[in-house]
This record gives sequence, structure tokens and C-alpha cells, in this order.
Amino acid sequence: MIFGNKNVFAIECEISERIDDWVFGHFLFWLCGQSIGDWEDSTDIKGCLLWLKDFVNIARNRFEEDLTGLNKDAVFELLYHSVMQSNASITHQIQNYDDIYSRFHISHIGMSSFDTFSLLLIEQPNGPQRCLWQSESSEEINECYIPQKEMQRVAELCCTWLEHEITTGG
Repeated sequence: MIFGNKNVFAIECEISERIDDWVFGHFLFWLCGQSIGDWEDSTDIKGCLLWLKDFVNIARNRFEEDLTGLNKDAVFELLYHSVMQSNASITHQIQNYDDIYSRFHISHIGMSSFDTFSLLLIEQPNGPQRCLWQSESSEEINECYIPQKEMQRVAELCCTWLEHEITTGG
């Protein structure tokens, strides 16, 4: 099932197997026509649902004014490498950024399907959402701008469908 528009933002998911209380399936994001995730991976769909609900229901401040003027490589360096790698040269630049991981990192939503992707979300109070991502297989930083709150809107549609499918058994 696909929710949203693949050329803007979409979530594609499918339930493939139930084992006792576990629900497994496939899960992808689509950003500006590019797929993020491993469709071949059989991931914990209930886990994806919990993270999606958290994403929809808990508003996080994903805005830092000085990020709007930075190119994608600089933003990724500040928000990803500052948290995931030890790099003393940029530590002084991020002192004013609180809770970088919980605010900007969203790779956990896709559970194991997103294991080889690093995905960040930056928002503006009255502007588009800016997604940045990198695949483990490439050094290229990808960037996509989407309409304000579009990710949450699509995620909510997916949550509604997943909750129904999980509780009724499809």
C-alpha cells in the first residue's frame, strides 16, 4: 500500500507475515522520487507503527534558524556527524543545538528497513520540510523539500491503515 505521492513524499508498506504476536513486512519512504529503505528486508511493522505514531503525535522543534542558509553537506555534517561520529572540529558550532538526535534524526521510523540509511528532517515554522539522507553505499548527501507537515500528514494515513490491518488481521 502506498500513501502519499512518490514524487513528493510517500510511505510504502506491506504486511507479509504474522508469527504469534509479531507482524513483519516491508517498509519504505519515497522522497522526491527516490526510495529510502530496503524493500527486501522483513521488518517489525508494529515497531514502524509505534515510531510513526510518535512522529505524528509528538511535535518536536526541528527548526534552527542558522540551518536554513546552509547547504546540504554542511547541515548533514552538523546534525548527523556531530552525533554519530566523534569530530571535535565541529563541536563548538553545535553548542546551541539541544537534543539533536531526538529532534532531527528519523531513521529509526523504518526500523531495520532503514539500517543502511541516515535520514534527517529539518522544519521551518511556516515553510517546507527539508529531508536529507545518505545511503551507506554512497557518500552523496541527498536533499528533498516537501510541503509543510506533509510527512506527518502521510504518516497519519499510514498509521490509520496499519492499525486497522494489525488489529483485524487484514
